[in-house]
Amino acid sequence: ALDKIENEGAFVLWQTGKLYNEECQAIAKRHPGVVKAVPFISDMALAYRAADIVVSRAGAGTISELQLIGLPVVLIPSPNVAEDHQRKNAEALVQCDAAVMILDADAREKLGDEVVALLGDEKRCNLLAENVRRMALRDSDEVIVDTIYKILNNPK
Repeated sequence: ALDKIENEGAFVLWQTGKLYNEECQAIAKRHPGVVKAVPFISDMALAYRAADIVVSRAGAGTISELQLIGLPVVLIPSPNVAEDHQRKNAEALVQCDAAVMILDADAREKLGDEVVALLGDEKRCNLLAENVRRMALRDSDEVIVDTIYKILNNPK
């Protein structure tokens, strides 16, 4: 996918994780000035602010972040999780036209074309961003704390 994305003039910040960092660094070196591969991004807020499109796995915590930041997102659910829950998370967003999903098995073939299509379609990106933002549960931390206090103060 990187060759196609590079041809569009895009820059890729690639969080690889420790396990794949060495392999991904070698790939990134073939795209100097276009791909920055890092094992971990400590300031995700900054990375999100710099992003036009996010390509991500579909864990629940990540989905919550993506809903709050409201960026167009391509989700690639991990097939290596219990009960295929990442796929279910991604499908929930896709059903609301709030994300694009590509299965892990199809990512090598389809990801580049999908990212390039989104980079060239501002209207589609705006729609995805608006729809994913609408799904956010703002102040959910406060709702959880308030619920706990209510339970503790009203034992049955």
